[in-house]
Amino acid sequence: MKKIPYGQADYKRIKEEKFYYVDKTKFIEKLENLNESYLVFLRPRRFGKSLFIAMLHYYYDKHYKDDFKMLYGDTYIGKHPTKLANK
Repeated sequence: MKKIPYGQADYKRIKEEKFYYVDKTKFIEKLENLNESYLVFLRPRRFGKSLFIAMLHYYYDKHYKDDFKMLYGDTYIGKHPTKLANK
């Protein structure tokens, strides 16, 4: 049984420790296609904003290029990476 990551905002830890995770990586592709300079995330408290930002951090940070398969291999973006992955 998978653990619920209540209060967890570290995407890498969630993936490493096999917490339950609802795949939101399809939004990475959508955000890149918006072609906007600034984005604002307006969501209620405890709605996953920090976890979403952490997911973006690990996706774009070049220091985590070697961890890409472990972090995103079983997600939408792992199967459909964009040209900006790890850049």
